[in-house]
Amino acid sequence: MYAPLAAILIALAVVSVLALRMSRASRPLSPSSDPEQLEGFIYVGAGALILLAGLVVLVGLWGDRTGRAEGLAMFGFFTYAIYLMAALLIERLTTRR
Repeated sequence: MYAPLAAILIALAVVSVLALRMSRASRPLSPSSDPEQLEGFIYVGAGALILLAGLVVLVGLWGDRTGRAEGLAMFGFFTYAIYLMAALLIERLTTRR
């Protein structure tokens, strides 16, 4: 069950980057925003998510069948969600000044 979870992690990373690129092309930049900061957060998070997907596969292949790989994948999902919320909060707080 770890392989589909790893594929979903990779798909989530790809969708995040594609959504960023599509939203950047469709909306004009406001002078008070810093798009590079948010882009950096998204790219770093997506890269970490892809590395975590690889780690999930490795743990699933060489680990015992106790569900560690699946738990690691779920940890990655929730951590990425919290990371994106923190990135948006930081971006909103720094652009108000």
